[in-house]
Order: sequence, then structure tokens, then C-alpha cells
Amino acid sequence: MNRFIYLLLLISINLFALEEIDQLLQKGMIRTATAQDFDRWERQKQKELKVFMKELPSIIKWEKQADILKAVNIEPPSLKDVKEYVSSRLPIESSGYIILKKITIPTSFYQKDSATFFLEKGVPYPDGKLGHSKLYDFNTMSCQGFGCRNTKSDKIKKLYSQCEFNKFELPDDIQIYASDAPNGQVTGHTIDDSNKGAFLVKVVVNSPNKPVALLLSSYSPCIWDIKWTEGTKIEAVFTTGYYGQEVSGLPKDIPIGSSKRSNGEHPCYLASVSHKIRDLVRINTFSNKVYGKNTTVLYTDNYKNDTLIIGNEISKSTKRYSSNDNSIESFFTTTEPNAGNAGMEYLLKNNMIRRATEDDLNTWAQERYKLYLKQLKTSSIKATAMNVNMNSFKPICSYDNGYIILKKIRIPAGLYGGNSAVFFLKKGVPYPDGDLAHSTLFDFNSLQCKGISCGVCSDQSQVSNN
Repeated sequence: MNRFIYLLLLISINLFALEEIDQLLQKGMIRTATAQDFDRWERQKQKELKVFMKELPSIIKWEKQADILKAVNIEPPSLKDVKEYVSSRLPIESSGYIILKKITIPTSFYQKDSATFFLEKGVPYPDGKLGHSKLYDFNTMSCQGFGCRNTKSDKIKKLYSQCEFNKFELPDDIQIYASDAPNGQVTGHTIDDSNKGAFLVKVVVNSPNKPVALLLSSYSPCIWDIKWTEGTKIEAVFTTGYYGQEVSGLPKDIPIGSSKRSNGEHPCYLASVSHKIRDLVRINTFSNKVYGKNTTVLYTDNYKNDTLIIGNEISKSTKRYSSNDNSIESFFTTTEPNAGNAGMEYLLKNNMIRRATEDDLNTWAQERYKLYLKQLKTSSIKATAMNVNMNSFKPICSYDNGYIILKKIRIPAGLYGGNSAVFFLKKGVPYPDGDLAHSTLFDFNSLQCKGISCGVCSDQSQVSNN
């Protein structure tokens, strides 16, 4: 009975929605869409694609030949390439309605009863909920509602709609240069709370004839150490990355903006900088939000002697200038090295850790075996695995990268992958601060193993964890 009533209610609601549509048609607030309306949408989208083509920044790819950097202009992508990236799903419905005046969307347009609406240019956005219907908006050239697949560019515009930088006047002839950081020097230090060591990217800007504003992008924590040549005027710098970004070498009066995404969604986060179509669209959208102008030139992988060159080519004799207002060291979270191999070497040098030996592994196995025998006596389950002996508890990880922790320490940041280590915490020593990352720790205080490799390093680790 309840199901029958529900069906009757659903039918009555849908009939009411159709009646509302008929009333809107009769009042001239909407009209039935024609094939010409669908074609008009497609033509407008094609125009939008051509605009993207014109806005794509110039690209310069640097190639190293006989130790000389040579700029090679790349042809802009074809319209077909751009369409493959930014083309939105065109309406495939054969029927729909053109909204001519401000209306309220009729209720209960769900599933097979959903409708397709086109909002005529200049008409206010309708009130009400679309339900399972779609609305193609000629004002924004975007689709709203259930099942829409907007262009990536539409999503990018929405993402950067709240992106702001310090308001300042830029010269009319400003050059907006963008670049990424595929290469960088390991600093052995952290600059944020990401537990990752920061890289140092050396930059030289050479643009003596026109003022410059920079967009710099790096996924990893990064310090951009910027120098400039005679006559070069840097107006502003904006850095972006997944992790923290800092700028050294510039005077305090130069505006510097920065964003990162690791602490949540950020309206000014730029995923990457490259000559791929998707990145070119992102870069210009980003550049317009930050500086109000398109990117002039995108530099990719243009390094000379481990230095990123932005602008005109330079020689070894080219004089470079920098400021001491913001030093590289001022961004380090600690004065001593605290990341990667440099952090480990610091701990070794200061006798806070030492290299592990075969005797250390045997001592661990002996202590674990004693604990196992003790647990065996108090267990209500009779043990039948008579092949268990002291060697069964010996860590099977190589101790070539093993260390004994002798004092209270903080685990160096960035011990991931090949940089991971195996630690043994000496009895009586406090548990270390920091994040193990991909490293493993055998604790002589609790006789337990910590870290993602415990199951691999100690095949008997489950015996005494209770």
C-alpha cells in the first residue's frame, strides 16, 4: 500500500512539473529549443577555443649545444590539440528550452523527466534547483547541473577566482616570465612542516630592456635564490608549489607572494609549469589572477651551470647582483642540518647516533627471544613451532644503513625510498621526535618495531607486540 501511494505521489509531482513548463511556455518566459540553438552553442564554444589559442604564452625551449644555450621557438599547438584539451561536452539532447526571462526552475525534474535548459545571454540566472536537469549558460559558456562535464578551463577559472596578490601598479611593458624547478641543490634543511628536505634553485634574471615579474613553480619545498643583471628591474615574484616556497636574494621592497597546497585547497596553487596544453591554459589563467596579464614567455629546463636563466642569455663574465635582505639560511627551520643525508651526517658527527653492527642485531635477537620464552610460559596456547630459536628474531634488514640512537634526537626529514634508514633505540634513551617516513625503528625499551618495513625487517615481530 505504501509503495502504491508513493508511485501515485511521484506521478502527480511530475505532472505538476510539466504543467509548470507549459505555463512558462504560454507566458513567453521560455521557448522550445531548436536545432539552431544547439548549433549556436557549438559555434560559441569554437570561438572560445580560438581565444585560448591566442592567449597561449610564447614558449621557449632551451637546448644545450657545445655548452651554449640556444633558444628555439616552438610552434603554437594546433586548434585540434587545443580542442582535445578544452572542448566541453556539447549538448547531445534533441530537445530543450531556451530561458528568455528570469524564472524559477520547476520542481521534480529527476531521471527520465529531467530537462535541458539554455540560458539566453543577458538573462539572469534562474532560481530553484535543477534536479537532474542541465543548464547551458550563454553568459559564462559553461554547463551547470547533473551530468555536466565542463571544460578544464572553466574549472581553472573557478579555482583561481579568489586568487589575489598585493595590489600594485605594473609598468605597461612588463614581461611576465614563468618557470619551474626540475633541478635543484639539496640543502639538507627543512623550510616548512612537510617533513621533506628543501631544494635550492639558483636563478639569474637578465632583462635589461624591460621590467620583469616572475611566476615560479616547484612541487617540492624550495628556496629560489634570485640574482639579476645590470639594468634588470624585477617588479614582483610569485611562487607556488605543493609544499613551502621561499625567495632569497631580493631587496625587501620587491613584492613577493607565495602559495602552497599541502595545508589544503589553495586558490592560488599552480600544479605545474610546462609546455603541455593543459599547463599553458593554467599558466595564463594563473598569471591573469596574480598580475592581471598573460604570461609573456614560459621557460622550461633552461639551466646553465646549475643556474636557471630567465630572460636573455648570459656569459660567465656577466655581472650579477643580489641583496642580503633575505638570506638562504634565514628560511631554515633549524641552524643545523635536519634533513636527508646531511641530517644523518650531523647526528653521526655529534655522537648522537652511531653505525649499527652485527653485535647490535644479535643483541636485539637475544632480547626478543627472551621475551618470546617468557610469553610462551604464560600463554594458554601450547606452542608447537619447535624450530623457533634466537636467530628467528634477528632483523633481516641490512645493517649497512642501520644506526643506534644514543641520545634524544629528531629523526631527519625526508628519509623516503633509498634515503630510508634502520634505527635501533638504545635502552633508556627517550623516543625520538620527528617522522620515520619510510624508515624503521627497533625500540630496545619496548622491544617493538615501528615503521612501514617492520613486517619485512623482522619476520617474528608479531610475537611480542602484545
